[in-house]
Amino acid sequence: MIPRAIFFMICGIPLLFSQAWVTEISNNHRNSVVGVISLDNDQKAIGSGSGCIISKNGIIATNQHVIKEASYIWVYFPSDSLPFQARLLYEDIELDYALLKIDVNNLVELKLGTSKDMQIGNEILAIGTPGGFTYISTWFANSVTKGMVSNIKQEANGSGNFCSPDFFR
Repeated sequence: MIPRAIFFMICGIPLLFSQAWVTEISNNHRNSVVGVISLDNDQKAIGSGSGCIISKNGIIATNQHVIKEASYIWVYFPSDSLPFQARLLYEDIELDYALLKIDVNNLVELKLGTSKDMQIGNEILAIGTPGGFTYISTWFANSVTKGMVSNIKQEANGSGNFCSPDFFR
């Protein structure tokens, strides 16, 4: 029988080091992720999800389905319960992304890259609010989920998706 301390050194220590990059990336990029809520004309929530700051002057990328048919769009920062009203700059229904603008400057932007070097099997992180959050409580999880690229679909025009090269290991 292997003593518990030796078992931990063989199995546990390598696992701890393999997870350090997840914590580091999460800590480095957490302030670049925001919550997004869309409302209809009656101020009723019709969608919620995550977005990422892609410009210091308040441009945010999110999924188009989060803001679909919205009359009002609000952006929440994890460290603040007060929202910022956003306006829609661009949306692409087919690729499911939208660009928003809030009137805030000096934000921490997420460094963007392309997906051209991505390969099936790459480990990736998702930082955000999967499943959305509620408008009433303004709860924003800013959770971290580790995953793996399981398939790659190239768009007909050859474009890749928004992604951060730091998110690939």
